[in-house]
Amino acid sequence: MKENNFQIIFAINYTVAYLEHLHVTEKLFEINAGKSISALVKEYRCGNLDDNYFQMNEFSFADFNAGKKERDLAQKIDRQLREDIIARRNERMASRLDNILSSNPHLTVFSAIGTGSSSLLLDNFFMSVIISPHEE
Repeated sequence: MKENNFQIIFAINYTVAYLEHLHVTEKLFEINAGKSISALVKEYRCGNLDDNYFQMNEFSFADFNAGKKERDLAQKIDRQLREDIIARRNERMASRLDNILSSNPHLTVFSAIGTGSSSLLLDNFFMSVIISPHEE
C-alpha cells in the first residue's frame, strides 16, 4: 500500500475514533464552541485576521487515549493537509490575481482577500483594509 493511502486510511480511522471518544465522553458539541462559523465571519468582516480564528478545526486530544506514535502521525498528517490545502490554495489564488492585475494595469479591482494577501504584498500590490462600521 502506498504511503499516501496509508495516511488517508489512518487519518480517517483516527478521526472516527476521536469523534467516538468525544461522543462517549459527551464532549462532542463542546469543542470550539466559541469559534463558530458566524464568529469567524464576524471577526473577518471586522478586519481581524488573527490566525487563532482560522484554526477552528484543530482538535484537543488531551484526554484521548492514543499512543504517542499515533498522535505524532496524526499531527504530521494534519500539518501536511493544512499546508497542502490552505497554503497552496492561497498561493494559487494570489498568483491568479497577480496575473489578472498585471495584465490589466489600469484596472481598479475590489476583492476580498484573506490570508493570501501577504503573497500579493510581496508582488508590490497595494491593498486597503475596509472594515464595515456596523460589524465592529
